[in-house]
Amino acid sequence: MRPIYRKVLKARFSEMLRALDPPFREFEGSSSYIRSSDYAYARRAKRTVLLFLVLHINSKGWQSFTVEFGWSRLERFPEVLWAHFPDLTVDPKRLKLKEYRQRIRVFLDGDKWWFLEPRRDIKLQFSTREVPRAEAERLVADALAEVKQIIEVYVVPYFQKFLTRAGK
Repeated sequence: MRPIYRKVLKARFSEMLRALDPPFREFEGSSSYIRSSDYAYARRAKRTVLLFLVLHINSKGWQSFTVEFGWSRLERFPEVLWAHFPDLTVDPKRLKLKEYRQRIRVFLDGDKWWFLEPRRDIKLQFSTREVPRAEAERLVADALAEVKQIIEVYVVPYFQKFLTRAGK
């Protein structure tokens, strides 16, 4: 991803998660399960339960990103990969797990990546063009508006279901 997109995306995603009630903050721990293309955010929901949202930047050069969510009852970043759970839809059995990590695709109709430049324009995707900051801000804001809605409408209520079950 172009450095300007990465910088703006991380800043705006962080702001968006800090504005949630309760807020998510950048995860300060370390884990070999956090890829170099990830920015992990956490919120302590109970004494030993951490909820996570992960901004995953496409590591193959595309100008795109996706979002993952998960939890750990072990007070650490979930030591599982989303690929460990190949779910295409929400699976209620996952609520029983001590650790879980999944792309938000389970709430949508398939895998979802937000492209900041036209997906089909491969030449543009992999070009070295300089992107003006104002253009990067606009493109990121448009993408994050949709991400915010998905987090609020699907992910947060799913976290609530998990926490209700975790309290039993």
